[in-house]
Amino acid sequence: MRRMSVVAGAAVLVTGLAACGGDSEGDTQTETIAVSSEKGGGAELFQAMADAQLDAGSVAFEMSMDVEGEETTGSGAAQYGDTPADVDMTMTVAIPAEGELSVLLVDGQFYMGFPPDSGFPTEKPWITIDPEGDDLFSQAFGSMVEQLTDTTAATDQFTQHADLFTVEEVGSDSIDGVEVTEYLVTVAAEDIAEVLELPAEAELPAEELTYSLWVDEDALSRRLTSDLAGEGSMEMTFFDYGEPVEVEAPPADQVTDFATMLEEELGVSL
Repeated sequence: MRRMSVVAGAAVLVTGLAACGGDSEGDTQTETIAVSSEKGGGAELFQAMADAQLDAGSVAFEMSMDVEGEETTGSGAAQYGDTPADVDMTMTVAIPAEGELSVLLVDGQFYMGFPPDSGFPTEKPWITIDPEGDDLFSQAFGSMVEQLTDTTAATDQFTQHADLFTVEEVGSDSIDGVEVTEYLVTVAAEDIAEVLELPAEAELPAEELTYSLWVDEDALSRRLTSDLAGEGSMEMTFFDYGEPVEVEAPPADQVTDFATMLEEELGVSL
């Protein structure tokens, strides 16, 4: 159960980073964007990607993560825009030996659906977390919701720290029939703490961070891979940009909020 929750959180954050956009400034095509191999040379590319994704309005995705030798797969779709009310997301994550976890974001509310055999202490299949709650758990998941509902926060790692990334154009490729350009994105050891917003005394997770991006001529992300700071590997593919995304909240009688579950099922009061 603990692993399921951790993977769900990681998946939501990765989805937010890769699928949401920033303030739109009009259409920009990557064929007009030059990157340099010096630190900060990808700023124009990152901003063009943020603009293009916001203009598209929605995206579908598939993902796989390999952490500690265990592979987790998932898929979903997200719709995003200028305000939190415009943001909806649905995602299903298959976790080995534990079952299928469902994640929904509807009108700014975060829902997690656990499989019956997960051991989660409630008869209702859905847990909801109040992003405005003052307990530590709600605050932690509330920050994830904020990452998704704030259309600029999700791309901050690339756009706001653009001066710390080194970008190298690797070459041309094709993904599902779409012509793309591959870029290798690297963060040096001395910049990892700032990019990941780690405390000054924190131990660095790796000697460097690396991402690979495949971007089409309209500046839309088509694939993203990462070494997860040395903890494993992650790959996401993106498609169906601009297609409608319909997400509905679970029936009220199938949902319990996290604070109530702790109090009624475990006798813990937050």
